[in-house]
Amino acid sequence: MPPPNFTPVDRTRWLAVIAIGLSIYMATLDMTIVATALPTIGHDLNSTATGTQWLLVAYNLPMIGLMIPLGRWVDVVGKRSSLLLAIVGFAVASTACGFAPNLGVLIALRVVQGTFAALIAVLVLAAAALVIAPKDRGKAMGLIGVIGPLGSVSGPVFGSLIVSQLTWPWLFFVNVPISAIAFALVAATVKDAGKLRAPAPAWLGAAAVVAGAFTLLLLGIDNLTSGSTVVGVVMLVGAVVLGAFWSRTSDAANVTGVLRLPPLLSLDSSLLLVTMTGGSMFFLMPYILEQHMGRTAGEVGSIMFAMPLAMGIVSFIGGQLADKFGDWRAGLVGACLAVLGVALLFTQGEQWTTAGTMWRLAIVGAGMGLFVAPNQSATMKFAPRERMGTASSLAGLARNLGFTFGPAVGAVVVGAGRSVNALLVVPLVASAGAALIAVVTAVQIRRLNREPAGPATAVVPQQPEPVGNPE
Repeated sequence: MPPPNFTPVDRTRWLAVIAIGLSIYMATLDMTIVATALPTIGHDLNSTATGTQWLLVAYNLPMIGLMIPLGRWVDVVGKRSSLLLAIVGFAVASTACGFAPNLGVLIALRVVQGTFAALIAVLVLAAAALVIAPKDRGKAMGLIGVIGPLGSVSGPVFGSLIVSQLTWPWLFFVNVPISAIAFALVAATVKDAGKLRAPAPAWLGAAAVVAGAFTLLLLGIDNLTSGSTVVGVVMLVGAVVLGAFWSRTSDAANVTGVLRLPPLLSLDSSLLLVTMTGGSMFFLMPYILEQHMGRTAGEVGSIMFAMPLAMGIVSFIGGQLADKFGDWRAGLVGACLAVLGVALLFTQGEQWTTAGTMWRLAIVGAGMGLFVAPNQSATMKFAPRERMGTASSLAGLARNLGFTFGPAVGAVVVGAGRSVNALLVVPLVASAGAALIAVVTAVQIRRLNREPAGPATAVVPQQPEPVGNPE
């Protein structure tokens, strides 16, 4: 049973669900919309390819490094007001990006933009808990799961169209009307009496340590995969040192306290591995199809589209199945489908056919789509209301780390010049691990569902220490 302090709403506000989906769509859109325009931006701002790559890094660093600190802050502030702040901040930062006079300023503004995007990502589950009734939890998370990931998928397409028809600043200006719609919907439909408060100095210190640790981790991985072994190792050691320092703080104790609530650790672990499967597939398949199978770039795009298409279609269906048959059943089937789809890629022989590759990728995408909505629905169900910000940040961190580690490990394998089957081992191991953990999650949820509600069986975590200054 969920903890007794989790007070659900009795009627789902579907416009609010759409608003949350639009917000996360906007945040994920800017992860990829700039990628296809990097040469144009570099030419206009007199920068090299190495310099413009930092436009992607600058946005993604806060999306990982600030997730946990922002989750702790969201625990003690109003969810409606903080979501409105995130949307406005993202729109203002996007507008400023469009007027950036040089690359240095644009990179700095991308960090600000990524910070507000991270806040939006943290608020997905925390705000959703205010507007989604338990009976619609899976369906609503499935809808958000359809709208949100479309941003990263459609980003390169929109980026190419905008640059070809307009100028690169419109890559950022396009966020303004989306922000306006999301702001209006949130303001009208999300009800929450909580207010904003400034973070306390202790929170700022903890945030700096955590952000520094994850920044060194990501830059260390990037240096290792690009061949700078010594620099990469030094950065990874620095990340471990900062992580060890943070682990001894009370802030870390509050975060790990949430993870100790079953089944949250297994939910986040399986989510990390499922997204790592997807991240490695999106990275490795172009190499396999172009270099080993001789396909053109256009053919690769068409073949790979089967995976996100199936993911989007099945995500909403997966949410409905979760509401009808239970989160753990739908999530377990999704994880097993993903590993089945990857395993079937091994059966194609030396030359892959277009149709054969597409339906196998569709199975992988369908498995991921079927898995994510029940996974997020279960997190909402078992996380305490007053710790929903932390729980949401941990889920978001797992998702972002999976999409980061997948390509990183794939790059190492590609660099070693391995065979097609060796390349596919990366997503196979990740998806198999996710399926095994999904079994553990299913056992935990079944046991919790059999337990009667009451103080003797419910696990109530300690109250989080304040991370904001008193009002």
